[in-house]
Amino acid sequence: MGYAEIVENPFYVRPARRVNSYAAAKAKRRGGAQMIEVDFEKVDRRFMIYGETLAAFLILQEWDPMVKFFYMGEGKWPVTEADPALDQSAPVISKLVTDAEIWTTCCTELPSTKRGTRRVGTRELEAKNNGAVHHCFTQADGIAQRRRLENYVQMNAWLHRVPRERFDCRFETTVIRDALRVHQTTTLDYLLRVEGVSNPKMHGTVARLLHSGDLEAVVSLDRQVFGQVSHVRWAKGSGRPDSDR
Repeated sequence: MGYAEIVENPFYVRPARRVNSYAAAKAKRRGGAQMIEVDFEKVDRRFMIYGETLAAFLILQEWDPMVKFFYMGEGKWPVTEADPALDQSAPVISKLVTDAEIWTTCCTELPSTKRGTRRVGTRELEAKNNGAVHHCFTQADGIAQRRRLENYVQMNAWLHRVPRERFDCRFETTVIRDALRVHQTTTLDYLLRVEGVSNPKMHGTVARLLHSGDLEAVVSLDRQVFGQVSHVRWAKGSGRPDSDR
C-alpha cells in the first residue's frame, strides 16, 4: 500500500485503536441507533458510539478549547471488548481548563414523562455530589450548532489521517509559521502552493493547530464552511509553536 493510500485511510494508520465494530453492530441493545466510529485526541482512543446526538456532543467536546479532557460515566450497560459501543445512558463527564467539571446527559429531546424527569433529577444530584454541574444536550442543541459540527467532523478527519506518532509534519508547521510571520492571516490555498508541502500533512497540521487553540479561524466556524480559502491566524495568547512541535 502506497503513502497516498495510507494517508487517505485513517483507520489503517492507527491499528492500535481498532475496536470490535462487528460486535457493536450485532449487540441487541443497539436497536435502530446509528453506529458511528470516531477517533479522539483528548482521550487518545477510538470510540464506537450509538446515536447521532451523543456522537455530536462528543465531537463538540473534542474541539472545544475550554475542555481539557472528557470521559464517559457509568451507564446502563458496561462497555466491554465484546460489546464496545457507548450509548446515551451514560453521562459525558468533561473537565474544563478552569478545573470545573460538567456532567452532560445526551438525549433526543428533554424528558417529558415523570420517569424521564426523575432520571435527569437523579443525574443532577449525582453530579452535584461530585462537585459538578449537570446539563442536558438534545438533538435540537446539535442542530443549532450544525455548521460548527460539520467543520469539526471535517477537521477531525484531517487531523487523524496524519497522526503525529507516524508522520513528521515539522516542515508544514514551519511553512505556517513563516507565512504568519509575513502576513497576519493565511489560507490553506496559500500554504499548499509552497514547494515541498504535502497536501494531507498540511491539512492535518492546520487542523491540529486549530484543535490545540494555537490557530483560530478569522470568520467564526458557525458562519462558514471551512475550506481552502478560509483565513486563519494565531489565536490571542497562542504559544505560536516552533517547527518541532
